[in-house]
This record gives sequence, C-alpha cells and structure tokens, in this order.
Amino acid sequence: MLNQHIEKTLNIRSEEVNKNPEILLSKINREDRKKLQKVVQDIREGKTTRLYHEAKLVDGDITKDIEIVLIPIGTDRPFAIMGIARDITHKKEWEKEIIEKYEGWKIAFDSVPDPITIHDKNFTILQANKSVFDILPDVDVVGRKCYEVFHNADSPPDFCPCIKTLEDGQTHSVEMCEERLGGIFNVTTSPIIKEGKIVGAVHILHNVSEQKEMTKKLRESEARYRYVFERLPLAFIVWDTDTKVIEWNKTAEKLFGWKRDEVVGKSFFDLIIPEDEEELVQNVVENLLKGVQNICENKNLTKDGRTIVCRWHNTPIFGEDGGVVYVLSMGEDVTDKIRLKERKKELEEQLTEAEKLAAIGEFAAGVAHEVNNPLTAIINYAELLLDDAEKEEEKEYLGGIIKEGKRIRDIVRRLLSFSRKEKPNLERIHLDEVVEETLKLVKYELDKKKICVEKEYRAMPFIYADKNMMKQVFLNLFTNSIHALDKKQSSEKLIKIAVDTTKEKEYLRIMFEDNGIGIKKEHLNRIFDPFFTTKRMGTGLGLSLVHGIVKSHGGVIRVESEEGIYTRFKILLPIVPPFETRENVYKFIV
Repeated sequence: MLNQHIEKTLNIRSEEVNKNPEILLSKINREDRKKLQKVVQDIREGKTTRLYHEAKLVDGDITKDIEIVLIPIGTDRPFAIMGIARDITHKKEWEKEIIEKYEGWKIAFDSVPDPITIHDKNFTILQANKSVFDILPDVDVVGRKCYEVFHNADSPPDFCPCIKTLEDGQTHSVEMCEERLGGIFNVTTSPIIKEGKIVGAVHILHNVSEQKEMTKKLRESEARYRYVFERLPLAFIVWDTDTKVIEWNKTAEKLFGWKRDEVVGKSFFDLIIPEDEEELVQNVVENLLKGVQNICENKNLTKDGRTIVCRWHNTPIFGEDGGVVYVLSMGEDVTDKIRLKERKKELEEQLTEAEKLAAIGEFAAGVAHEVNNPLTAIINYAELLLDDAEKEEEKEYLGGIIKEGKRIRDIVRRLLSFSRKEKPNLERIHLDEVVEETLKLVKYELDKKKICVEKEYRAMPFIYADKNMMKQVFLNLFTNSIHALDKKQSSEKLIKIAVDTTKEKEYLRIMFEDNGIGIKKEHLNRIFDPFFTTKRMGTGLGLSLVHGIVKSHGGVIRVESEEGIYTRFKILLPIVPPFETRENVYKFIV
C-alpha cells in the first residue's frame, strides 16, 4: 500500500500497485531499475537488511531524482519490505550547481598565469593552481608547508609576507629571488576571513624577472640618453602642446641662466621669448603642432635681461594616435655669428663705398682745380664789365653770368670739400646751440615759405664734435626739408627736431622730420650716394656730405620716408670718444 506522499511523488495510486506491484519499478529508469531489483532480491534472501539508494523517476516527459530507503519487515526471510521514497530533485539541482560553480572556479583558478596557493593558518597548502605545478612539476604541493615547497626550509623566512597577513589581516607584498623557482618574484598574500576570523591566506607569486630586466635596460638607456642630453653643446628643450617645458639640459641652463627646476612646468613664452618676437614664435609653434618640422632664428631673452639670437632646430614627436605630443627644440646662440656677418657686410660696404668715394674724390678734385681758375676769371671779368655797363639788358646778362658762375663756384667748393674728407676738429659742444645757430641762417627761407619748426630737447649732454661740420649737417637737412615742403601743396608745413639720449646714455639721438613730399621707395637706398639727386638744380652732394660727417664722428644716420607724407632722418652721435662706429650702435636706431 502507498501513502499519499508516495502517490504524489510517484504519480501512482495504491489501487494500481495492488493490482500490479511491478508498476512501481516501471516508474524507475532502466539502469536504476536493475540495481533496485537486485537489492530487493538480496533483502528477500536475507543478504542485506537496509538500503539507501538514489534513482531517477521517469514519468512521461518528467524526470525526478528520488532517494529510496528499503527496510525489511521480519527476520531472516522477511515477509514484507517497507519502502520510503523522497523527492531530492531540488537537492540534486543544487549539488549540480555547486559542482558547476566549483568546476568554473577551478578552471579560472588554473587559468591564472601566476602561481597561486591557498594556505591555512599553519602555512599548510590546501589548494594550488596549475601554474604552481608548472614551476614545480616534481614537487608534492598540497598538504605541505608553503616554506617547504617554495623555499625548501624548515620555517618561514624572515621576509615572509604571509606571517604579517595572518597576524594583521592585511595584504602584504615583498620581492624575492628564489633560484629553485627560476627568477625574481613579487609575493603577495591576502587574508581569508570567515565570520570575522582569519582562517588562512591566498599566496600569489608574480614573476617580475622580465620586468626587472626591462627596467634595468630602460634605466641604462635613460642614463645613456641623460649623459648625452646633458653634454650636448646645444640647448636642448622638450616642451608639450601647451608650450610648457618638460626637459631643459645643462647647456640651456648656461645659455639662458634658468635652472631646470625653475622652468619645468612653465611656458617658455614667459621665460625666453621677448614681446616683439611672440607673434613670430607663435606661428612657428602652430606649424610644429601640425607636425611640420622646421628651423627658425629668433631673438631670445636670458634671465639677466640680455637679448641674444638663437637658431632653433625643432622636431615634433608623435603619439600613438598620430597627434603631436611633444616637441624637441635644439638651439644655439648665433648672436656673435650674426654680428660678425653684419660687421663683415658693413666693412665690405664701407670698402666699396671708400673705393667709390676715393675715385669720385680724385675725379672731383681734378675737375675742381681745372674749373676753378678759369671760373674765377669769368666771374671777375663779368663783374668788371657790369661796373661799366650802361644798358639794362647788358646788366641783366652780366648779372646772370655772375650768378651762375658763383653757383658753379659753390659746386666746385663742395667738390673740393667732398674730395678732401677733412678730419673733424673736436670740441665740447651743446648740439642745441648748433641747431639754433643753423636756424638763424635759414630763418628767412622758413618765414618766407611759412614753415613752422617744433623743437624738443629732452636731454642735452655735452658731446665732442666739430661745430662747423655739425652746422653743415643741419644746414643740409634744413635745405632739403625746405625744398620738400615748398613742393607740397599744404596749409601746414612742419619741421620737427627732437634730441634725447639712448637708454644706456651712450649716444645722443637726433630725429629730424618734415611733412613734405617724401622720398620714393626706390630712391631710399641711394639717398646718401654722391651726385644722386632728384632736384633739377641739385648737385647730389649734400646728403653724401652729411653721411660722411656723421660717420667721421663715429655715428650713424638712417632715413625713413613715405612718399607724399613724411621724411625722417635719425642720427646717433657718441656722447664720449672714441668715435669708432661701434657694432652695437645700430640697435639704438629705432
């Protein structure tokens, strides 16, 4: 007979079993049925008294796991067997799930390339993954002490991180070299905590031999690079896309005066780029960040405020994404080279000019001597004839001869002055006095042509100069300005004269400007050439003489002009002797 629970579990009724007891076995799958039939036979024959058996119950498409307990009733040969069946399907599923999880964990555990062992509190290895057996193929691992397995020792070594982990429950790491393991390992141990208590530890070995070797090679490579980097004869600067300095070698320190620690992390714009070069350098930076390698030359500042000129070789460095990440800039100070080049060019120009002037001077002297004597006779005879002339027409003709003869005589005198190249007779003078005396000579012309003169004497130290030569300089400048202003149809005709000193107090700076007709651009380079003139009645010697006088005093003269608007002459004269034209004088012409 069956109780209700059995009927429900087996999905069968007692009446059916009473009619056909074999129907019970038909519910069991074939494999389990044979085993069960044998067990029942053994019980009937008194060979066994009790049996626990698990079997699968098949009912159509439904399969269940059941646990069967068979108990004989009676002794020797029992007259009945009591069977207890329990549905253990859920239990089996749970066991299967646990097994699958364990197997999955074991696969993952064995897949880790680092050797891992799990220890109890007594350092006994409970489990080990496949990597442990790979490095120790002939060693029994599980069940032995970890220090026996890994160190072939009788006790844990002093550096053992597992000791600390089992004491404080924290993760600890240490680096060790163990010959029997074949390399250098980083050992990490982490606690296993159960219900708040430390019950063991996880022991992980990570082979860092290759990493150590790579680190060693990297350090050696970096040391070689650093050695070369610091001993390069060029300033070597590495900067990022924000122009911030990353590297700065010893040569850069010497060249600019800034130590590496003072510049790293700062923009080189704030350190070595003068304000008037920022636009040029910014254009260079933009092209570099686009990946365009270049060579440039620009002014730079030093820590102590000096301005130097450097030539830079700039190379962009690209990242994995193809974009520029850094720029390497190698620079050299070419200030002296440029000065020498400029000085050479200047000397070559001076030599060419000297040769030209010598030839012109020789020619001029010859012409002057040949012309002067007959010219004097012509003027004298014309004056005698004028004294005896009675007719107005005769007087007019003779007056014209005398006037033009004197003009020729003036030209001859200029030619002689030009050819002689007399040395200046130096004396202490105030230049404003020279300007005022010259103004008196041209006052009539200025008033007649309604030309105003503005003067600004901001500094007036004594200078050593030839006073008469300085008068000649300003007389020529006034004459040119008066002519230029007379040609211009303007209600306002103005000459400006400004005198001050350079910042270093080495030179007197004179600015002479008019708002006349100006000079054509193509004429500017020839304005100081002998005999070059744009005037119908000019000789072309005035500005050439001015240039020669200024130069003989150790100064320089420059001209700026915009046709139809202005002409401006800038003159520098040294305040104290000697009067050689110094190389740095040109920087003051601004």
